[in-house]
Amino acid sequence: MREFFDDENAHCIVKDYEINVNESINNNSAIYEPMIEHITLRKYTNNDYNFVYQVKKNAYKKYVEECWGTWIEEDQQKYFKNFINQVRENAYVIQYDNKDIGFYNG
Repeated sequence: MREFFDDENAHCIVKDYEINVNESINNNSAIYEPMIEHITLRKYTNNDYNFVYQVKKNAYKKYVEECWGTWIEEDQQKYFKNFINQVRENAYVIQYDNKDIGFYNG
């Protein structure tokens, strides 16, 4: 999981951390709900490119604008193309009851 926030000097900070799903389930954490049984991962394919770009845009646009002032679509598309080319072998589309709902790379 990746978290963005600002420090007291208004710098954008990125913090990476992992969630142990089994531990969360065992501890009745809020991350686990009975719906999790309906969630699956499938391998990313080239057909997923536009969907995954939109997921990333929806997730990060606010933070890009907060940290760098503006979202420049052409630049972000280039960054995304480089990103997806690097992670495609370990990229997955998250599905809920076979409907695409998100993206995971790990």
